[in-house]
Amino acid sequence: MFEIFILMLVAYSCFTTMFYITFGQTKLRGQIIFDYFVNVMFLIDLLVNLFVEYEDPETFQDVRSFRKISRRYIFSFQFVIDALSTFPWDLVSGRLSTLRLLRLFRFPKLIELLDLKKMNNMIASLFEGQQRKQKIQIQHFLMYFYKVFKIIMIASIVTYFMGSIWYIFSD
Repeated sequence: MFEIFILMLVAYSCFTTMFYITFGQTKLRGQIIFDYFVNVMFLIDLLVNLFVEYEDPETFQDVRSFRKISRRYIFSFQFVIDALSTFPWDLVSGRLSTLRLLRLFRFPKLIELLDLKKMNNMIASLFEGQQRKQKIQIQHFLMYFYKVFKIIMIASIVTYFMGSIWYIFSD
């Protein structure tokens, strides 16, 4: 559940980052407070990732050693992205800077939200108690609905980012 919450915050962060770069920082106090809350949640996510076990690719067993987990995460590219995108560049520089664009490197995490395998498992668990034929019909309907939804979301995201980039260059 925490992972889905973080992914929703990633979506929010990607969209607001592009919005702030394009149109300037918001003056609304509630929005600023929420942006700080989002940043704190990303910091918590960064710290949680230091403790999340992983499956060893050679032995296929779960690795639970804090030292191995933290070493693997710290030396990964994901840690660099998380650390650079979580750092409050606008507080250090005193203004909204282009370094805030580093937050857009979180965008690949957003694609996890649209992962078909996770969605299929979630749908399967929702309809466990029903008859097989009805369960299969519902699963197929929801899977096709999800695929259409995913295409619409990707098209909307690409349109949003391209429109923002177009606005920046035309201004």
